[in-house]
Amino acid sequence: MRRRAQPWLGTLVDISIPDIAETDFARLSAAAFTVIAEVQRDLSFHDAASELSCWNRLAAGACHLAGPHLAAVLQLAGLLFERSQGLFDASIAAQLVRHGFLPALPQTAMPPLMSLSDCGWRWLDAQTLQKTRAHWLDLGGIAKGYAVDCAISVLQQTGVQNAIVNAGGDARCLGTQTFYLRHPQQPDQIAYQLALSDQALATSAAYFSARETAEGWRQPLVTPQGQLVKPDGRSVTVVANSAMVADALTKVVAISGDAQHPLLAEMQAQAFII
Repeated sequence: MRRRAQPWLGTLVDISIPDIAETDFARLSAAAFTVIAEVQRDLSFHDAASELSCWNRLAAGACHLAGPHLAAVLQLAGLLFERSQGLFDASIAAQLVRHGFLPALPQTAMPPLMSLSDCGWRWLDAQTLQKTRAHWLDLGGIAKGYAVDCAISVLQQTGVQNAIVNAGGDARCLGTQTFYLRHPQQPDQIAYQLALSDQALATSAAYFSARETAEGWRQPLVTPQGQLVKPDGRSVTVVANSAMVADALTKVVAISGDAQHPLLAEMQAQAFII
């Protein structure tokens, strides 16, 4: 098994390919990390020069010609916002900033809290987005899953049949691979083992992300009513055909508490609450 890890997307991204020559692995892993770097460049909330930051600086009503990475992620984000009735909402960054989960955006007015009637954008054509209300997007989780999918696609195109790309719990495999889920109360212990074939998984848990706010301990999940979610000591893992879908659906299940949420069947996914 050849393995290589690099820091991207706020985590450590690990690429593993068995039964491959070192020279081939070096070439293929470099190509996969290149596309991951492109996703970070375009979709990072923390990089003022990213396309996402440009979007966050736009006023309501402004239009934007979306690059391919932003377009791909927002296509799914908009669909899931509608199908989940706001349980999945990418426009919660201002609320996360208010509570210290994300850094403030300099020289940019804080969007107001409001009742959400739409995802925050609409498509004018296949590439042009219009910002329908003042908001900041945070695509951290779903973009991480998307980057994993992009890396897997690079490996697939070169004929790789067995591999794992894992970005801090958002993982996808080629071939049949075994994954281990942490125990939410004892994250150094294994609670569950899964064998997946050409699938992806993502886990949402508060063991590393929860923090104390003025309202008590909270995790970076926001309800459709704008409230941060209290940690409940559980973890949510979703298995799906793509890491981007899996990551997004962990938010739906974690906020609803429903491991049988109808959106899971619609997206050909399944969830485990531990």
